Amino acid sequence: MKKRFSHNATIQQKLVLTLLLSILTPMIIFGSIFRIYSRREFNAQTLSSIRTGFQSSINSFQDQLQLITYAERSFYSNEKVQTALSGDGHYDSIAERQAVEDYIFYLLRSINSMVTDASIIHLSAYHLSTDYYLTKNFDQYSFPLIAPEVRENVQAYSSYLEPGQYTPTHTLSVNDDIGFTICLPLYSPPSIDNSIGFLEVIIPRSRLESLCSSLYDATDSEGLLVLTENDHVLYEVNCDNTARYTHLLSTMNGENQINTISYENGITVLYEHLTFKNVNLKIARIIPMRALGERSDDYITGLMVLLVALVAMAAFLMCLCTIQFTRPIQKLMAYTCAVRDGDLNARMEDFITYDAPDEIGTLIHDVQEMVQTIHRYIIRQYQLDAENKDIQLKMLQAQINPHFLFNTLQCLAGQALELDSMVLYTAIAALGQMMHYAMDTEHVMVSLKDEKEYASSYLMLQRMRFPVQLDEQWDVSDEALAFPVPKMILQPLVENAVRHGEILKSDGHTLHVFAAVASDGLMLRITDDGIGCSTDDINMLRQRFNNLYEGLRSASMRRDTALNLSRSTLQKDSLSSVQQNVQSMQTHIGLQNVYQRLLLRCGWGCTIQVQNLQPHGFEVELFIEKGAQDENPVG
Repeated sequence: MKKRFSHNATIQQKLVLTLLLSILTPMIIFGSIFRIYSRREFNAQTLSSIRTGFQSSINSFQDQLQLITYAERSFYSNEKVQTALSGDGHYDSIAERQAVEDYIFYLLRSINSMVTDASIIHLSAYHLSTDYYLTKNFDQYSFPLIAPEVRENVQAYSSYLEPGQYTPTHTLSVNDDIGFTICLPLYSPPSIDNSIGFLEVIIPRSRLESLCSSLYDATDSEGLLVLTENDHVLYEVNCDNTARYTHLLSTMNGENQINTISYENGITVLYEHLTFKNVNLKIARIIPMRALGERSDDYITGLMVLLVALVAMAAFLMCLCTIQFTRPIQKLMAYTCAVRDGDLNARMEDFITYDAPDEIGTLIHDVQEMVQTIHRYIIRQYQLDAENKDIQLKMLQAQINPHFLFNTLQCLAGQALELDSMVLYTAIAALGQMMHYAMDTEHVMVSLKDEKEYASSYLMLQRMRFPVQLDEQWDVSDEALAFPVPKMILQPLVENAVRHGEILKSDGHTLHVFAAVASDGLMLRITDDGIGCSTDDINMLRQRFNNLYEGLRSASMRRDTALNLSRSTLQKDSLSSVQQNVQSMQTHIGLQNVYQRLLLRCGWGCTIQVQNLQPHGFEVELFIEKGAQDENPVG
């Protein structure tokens, strides 16, 4: 025993020394090197990240300006307004004049719907000698035209930007501070000389500040300067030397790309010449390097704290390892023997001890062999069971008829084009809800109310394809509506009546759905007065239902007794079961899928009955056990 304790002490010393050298040495080297190079590299990476964010913000800024120009250019897609503005201003009646004004204000309102934050939208109609105004409160004004707006060197059909204040030519007050105005001369296509009007969208100062706020970081005392092509200041903030930066922007080269320059006093400037359409802007972002230095100091401090925490964690792990290797080895060997003798419920923490180093090799070999064998056996078994169930359920849920969706969408689109009816939007929305409901694989159990809504949407869409009179009768109690059922069991039964009963092929058919909750479960019955089913087909369906029940029940019994089989037999049997179930699902659909889902999810007490009705018709009756929804008979 004394010799064992001597060896134990020697291993403790080697273990502690090895761990200290392997953990502390790289930590010390890392801390020394990191302190030297981190600040410079961090500043470079931060600046690169800022450049990337600046570029993204500029792109967003440009997109917002382009949205305004695109809104103005919607004028050229409104032929009525073009025709009105191209006329001579003569009207045969007051109603005709009012109709022209309605067209024009409709255009201004459509522009306002795309540029909701505009203070005023102004349109000058030269041929009509009228100025039209639409305020942000949707107030409409029209005044006699005082003088046409003239701007030289403006490309036809192109917008341009005007900074600063906007002064209406009429007695119209502007309560907001004006940030800028997007102007568009209007022409009669395809002429570039026949100017018929002038369109202005006035953007308030508050919107300009909102657009520019993403271009700089105010929390780090950064500045921003935005100039027009004529070097007029459109927006500035935190610029203590505006003239200097204005000169920089006026002399820079390159368009739509970010350039970087470093000034004295630790200032870095990111600048870009933004050009699109006929709008030209020059943007400069002023970054004080002291802000980057503060970021790097915070980053380095955080990493040093993390380094200390890692060292402390390493010390803690060393203590755990030392304790682990000094436990009595006899109890660990007793644990190994207990597992080998078949006591699979034995817990390692009740036996593991470490006493002498000469048995470590045997111990590692035995534990690895035992744990790997058991883990492979158990994990493989559970994997096969989980895969089998997952494959069955997902394949059952995934059987959506693509032809039905395609044909329905075609009918909706065709009828919408022919009738120009808003009613079809309801049908389109119902179809979208059906697709969302069918593709939701997270919820396996739903209420019967959800199933009823899904089946009703299906019937509505089918009746659009087949516009016949169908008497839908839903006799479903409130208690039944709240009853949990497997997803996608009601619609296949209704679809069976539509497809095989042909109840939508002619007028006068009836579809009756009955659902009630009894003391022992839910009774669900679907009847129709369609063409019914042949006796042979009825017998074949009943036989397939019976085969399906026996096959799934047999597979469940084999799973419950699998722990008595060898590993190779278990894997072969489970794989065969999965293959047989997949083959069954590939060849049997409709009612069989409903019954299979009930058995997989709700237990062996669920039943399905089918029969013909006299003089014609078909009936499907399901029974779902109460409380079986919380059980998992196959999984």
